[in-house]
Amino acid sequence: MAKKKQEEKLPQEQLEQEVQPEVEEVAEEPAPANEFEEKYLAEHDSYLRLAADYDNFRKRTAILSFLRQTKEHPSAEMVFNHLKQEIPDLSLGTVYRNLSMFKAQGEIISLGTVNGIERFDGNTAPHVHFICNHCAGVMDLHGVAVPQELSTAVENGVGGQVNSCQLSFTG
Repeated sequence: MAKKKQEEKLPQEQLEQEVQPEVEEVAEEPAPANEFEEKYLAEHDSYLRLAADYDNFRKRTAILSFLRQTKEHPSAEMVFNHLKQEIPDLSLGTVYRNLSMFKAQGEIISLGTVNGIERFDGNTAPHVHFICNHCAGVMDLHGVAVPQELSTAVENGVGGQVNSCQLSFTG
């Protein structure tokens, strides 16, 4: 009987040994051997940071330039699809992060969502939009001005200053 209990324990012990994950030791990078190597590594890191900064600058500039030149009022996906051929390593996440940053800085404006998709405008000057419910197109209405008396009425009503106004018609 004692032998049977011992046999029952053996598979359990083997199972516990198999389940234990092996922990890999991570080797620390060796310290620079001399002053020359230390200087080289510092310059190399600096170069890599500059290269990454330039790459981010190039993508950021292309995104903002596209938004300022187009009259489409694009979504993030539209920006991505347009620039992907020009910048193959561009990701949709990069486009979203840059659009968010530009919006926070006041470089672009969000027109809100059209058919559930946020649309953007590189023209931050006050102007009026028409949003088509049928085709989801967004158009600038150049012949229609944002009425100043509307801003004045709002300022009088709330007792504060209006910093911006977006006027959109839908139909």
